[in-house]
Amino acid sequence: MAQLPPGIFQDSVYANVEVTSNILYGGNFNHSTGVYEDLLLDIYQPADSINYLRPMLMYVHGGGFTSGSKTTDKAIDYGNYFAKRGYLVASIDYRLSIEIQGSTDDNYQSVYQATQDAKAAVRFFKKNANDYCIDTAAFFITG
Repeated sequence: MAQLPPGIFQDSVYANVEVTSNILYGGNFNHSTGVYEDLLLDIYQPADSINYLRPMLMYVHGGGFTSGSKTTDKAIDYGNYFAKRGYLVASIDYRLSIEIQGSTDDNYQSVYQATQDAKAAVRFFKKNANDYCIDTAAFFITG
């Protein structure tokens, strides 16, 4: 078993973060816009070589399911903060909906699409856990 750096997952133990942008994790038809969309994510991780399994944090941006992006200031700050502590962080984009004024029908479809997309990202990382040194028993979603 690999020797973990002292303070790992609690303290900032890595100086540099490597960001890999626009990784395709899936795709789906957006019922709100009528367009097929590629689903992309950005990964934040220590720039140093990793030889241990690490927790995965998936950041889902805010915006009421109608706006926002995986590259918001909060997503970038979150990714850098936790990557320096040894986590693998993924910030995902999901299908955004168009708000229909005076109706709640769009809310249900918006949440359903975003949930489907977040599940697709989880499946992507479970399938590729070895490539990213992910401890699949320590997988967390936040946003």
